[in-house]
Amino acid sequence: RAADSEKLVQEICRDIRALDLGKRNLTATIKALKRLVMLVTALDQLRVHASEKEYTQAAQSIRAVEALSKHFKDLEHVPRVAEIVAQKTHLCTELQKQIFEDFDSLVEEIQPDPANLGLTPAQPVNRGDLQHAWEAIEALSNNAGGVREELSVRMALHLLEPYKRTFQPPEEQAGLEHADRRYAFLRKCIRDFSEHFGEYFPPHWRMAAVISEHFCHITRQHFVELLESQPTSDPDLLVRTLHRAKEFEDQLSRKYESANAEQQPAQGSDVPRVTGEGLQYPEEIEGGPGEEAGEKGNPNPLRRPASPQQQAAAAAAASVPRFIFRG
Repeated sequence: RAADSEKLVQEICRDIRALDLGKRNLTATIKALKRLVMLVTALDQLRVHASEKEYTQAAQSIRAVEALSKHFKDLEHVPRVAEIVAQKTHLCTELQKQIFEDFDSLVEEIQPDPANLGLTPAQPVNRGDLQHAWEAIEALSNNAGGVREELSVRMALHLLEPYKRTFQPPEEQAGLEHADRRYAFLRKCIRDFSEHFGEYFPPHWRMAAVISEHFCHITRQHFVELLESQPTSDPDLLVRTLHRAKEFEDQLSRKYESANAEQQPAQGSDVPRVTGEGLQYPEEIEGGPGEEAGEKGNPNPLRRPASPQQQAAAAAAASVPRFIFRG
C-alpha cells in the first residue's frame, strides 16, 4: 500500500512538472508573439514617420525597433523573423538616405561668394523638416554605427567645396603669399555655418571642429602639392608661412582642445611627415643630428653646407605640410 501511494505521488508530481513546463512554454510563446506584434507595429510607425519626415518620432521608433529586435537574435533563421529583420534594415537604410539627401538639397541651395570668401544663401529655405533630423541620425548611429560621423564629414566637405576650388594648386589664390586668405575663409565658413545651419546640429556634434579638421587636411595637401610642384626661392616667405600656419594650428587646437581628444596623438608618438620629390628631411640636408661640416664624425667634411633656401624648404617640408589638426 505504501508503494502504491509513492507511485501515485510520483505520477502526480510528473504531471505537475509537465503542466508547469507547458505553462512556461506557453507564457514564453505569448510573450514572443506580443513582442513580434510590437515589432511589426513599430516598423509600421517608423515607415509612416519617415515618409512624413517626423524625425523625432522616427528616432523613438528606431529605438523601439532596435530594443525589440534583440529578443529575436536567436530566431533569425525563422523565415518570418528574417523577413522582419530585413524590413527593419531596409527602412533604416532608406531613412538615412532620405536625411542625407535632404541635407544635400539644403547645401545645394548655398552658392559660393568669392568676394566675401564665404557662403551666402541663394534664397530662403524651408528647413522645418530637418529641425530634429539629428535625433534620427543619432538613433541610427546607435543602431548601425558611424552614421553621425558620416553626415558630419559629408556636411563639412560640402561646405569646403568652394575652398577646394579656390585654393587648389595651381589656382591663383593657392600661393603661399595668400595663406592668410585661407584662414579667413575658414573663419567665414564657420560663421556662416553657425548662422545658417547651426540650429540643426546639436553642440555636442562639434561641427565647427569637424569643419576645421577637414580644412586642415585639405590645406595640408595643398601645401604639399604646392611645394612639390612650385619650389619657392624666397626663404623668408616660407618661414613666415610656417610660423603663421603654426600659430593658426595652435589657435584651433586651443579652441577645440576637447573635440577629438581620443584621436590626439600621444606625446612622443611616431607621427609620419609627408615629403615628396625635392623635399628632404633636415637631417638629410645637414648631414644628420650632431654632424656638422668639418667636425669629427662627419663622413664627408667637404660636403657643401645647406643654403638658406634649402633650409627653409626643409623646414616647410617637416612642419607646414603636416598641418595636423590636434583638436
